[in-house]
Amino acid sequence: MKPKSINTIMVAALLAPGALFAQTTAKTGPVGYETVSLEAGFNYIGLRLHQPTLAAGALDAVSSGSVTDNNVNIGALVSSGKTYIVEVKTTSPADSGAVAEVLGSAITDGVITTSNDLTAVGAAVGDTYIVRESDTLASVFGATNSAGLAPGYVSTAGADLVYVPDGLGGLTAYYYDADQTSWALASDSSTVVAANIPLVYLDGLVVFANAPLDLVVDGEVKKSNVIQVAKPDFNYLSTIFPAGATLSSAFDGALSTIHPGYVSTAGADLIYVPQTGGALIAYYYDADQTSWALASDSSTVVGSSVNLPSGIIYFNAAAEINVKNSAPSYYSTL
Repeated sequence: MKPKSINTIMVAALLAPGALFAQTTAKTGPVGYETVSLEAGFNYIGLRLHQPTLAAGALDAVSSGSVTDNNVNIGALVSSGKTYIVEVKTTSPADSGAVAEVLGSAITDGVITTSNDLTAVGAAVGDTYIVRESDTLASVFGATNSAGLAPGYVSTAGADLVYVPDGLGGLTAYYYDADQTSWALASDSSTVVAANIPLVYLDGLVVFANAPLDLVVDGEVKKSNVIQVAKPDFNYLSTIFPAGATLSSAFDGALSTIHPGYVSTAGADLIYVPQTGGALIAYYYDADQTSWALASDSSTVVGSSVNLPSGIIYFNAAAEINVKNSAPSYYSTL
């Protein structure tokens, strides 16, 4: 069957009914799939459809290092070595985008131990939450490379490469090795278990393709905001939302934390938006002009007219910040 394009994804989302998962009271959100067109060369992409809700409820206790639901044994639903995403729908402030990336080993009974302080972004007793499993190299590209990337043969020669953020500001490259019938590290061709390599939807991916290829990603549409950490220098980020995301819809709500420019890019954060053909166009927020602007000449642009593809590059000009990425306003009605 021919893959659906991005223009079709929200049709599937609007028509999809909620479904009840066994052993939990969590319902799915709208679901569908998106075709990400990879060009020959480097591609900056993100995962904008996600694993289904595994557990959901309301928080009975919240601290700087954990959140607790006394009514759901979340620990019984997870595996210790897998990575999960906790999403909290805060009420004050409304839908701040509070999220935490955790290992299954950090979840015991109804207690989720988090490395980041969710209270700092508004998480409180009574807020609702969901837990979903992270995608992996296997779930997105196939344990045996069903996505059809060009393979290597105990070498990266001629192979397509998938670069995954390592959480420390670097990237780790993987390729599919046809001789070893396994995914492998590009650095030394040692094999890896693809199902154990998390692809967290907060992050973008860099895919080097030798030839054009369509990558089909399926899953659940996320309807609520999300906070993404931008470390100093370059960050590869997913745009999270599979249709309707623009520069304004995504980042107007983050202007209090984004480093602005003043009729100049000096000291400003830059958002690089990939274009068809491999070019990148950089934008920044100009506080003097109270508008988004082109980095090339500081001319103003209408942020709502700048559509965001699945992945962007965010250059943070100063210290680490939390960047709120907001869902398009109509997502609340899906």
